[in-house]
Amino acid sequence: MWTDLEGKLKKPLPDGRELFVTTRVDQQLADRLSQSDVKFTGVIESTWLRDLLSWVLPVLFFFAIWQFLFVALSISKVSAA
Repeated sequence: MWTDLEGKLKKPLPDGRELFVTTRVDQQLADRLSQSDVKFTGVIESTWLRDLLSWVLPVLFFFAIWQFLFVALSISKVSAA
């Protein structure tokens, strides 16, 4: 089953766009949501920033802990000598 619908408009929009892409919403789900007066759209959110941060922030966090421990251990070795 395809999740996207693509097409060409009969008349271009005022901004000149002629092509469109939309997300297919399951008809049974749409009917159930409509019966319950739930507002919904078929928009897919861009999550690239969240995905990028979910990889980068943990690495930076562990690097910061490593740096802190490295400095703390090197200071304790110097003071013990």
